[in-house]
Amino acid sequence: MPVYTTAITGSTGSGVVQFSGSMETAGFLSGLGVGNASKINQATSVPEFYNSVLFGPIRIIHTGSLTVGSGSAVKITDIEDL
Repeated sequence: MPVYTTAITGSTGSGVVQFSGSMETAGFLSGLGVGNASKINQATSVPEFYNSVLFGPIRIIHTGSLTVGSGSAVKITDIEDL
């Protein structure tokens, strides 16, 4: 699926990027909710000093990996418990 973006603004090192138009993510992001894939099939990383919540169950298949950076925390919450 092609990604169409009408404008991307920001500056190097600012930590802020503003989008207008459409954006594709590896998970799911909308004004109504967020989500993630139920299987990890590629190298996936949580950067240093980030907190992340994933909805499970999640399977990491033989071509995938999940690396959690130093100072980061990841919690996997079963989607059935929400």
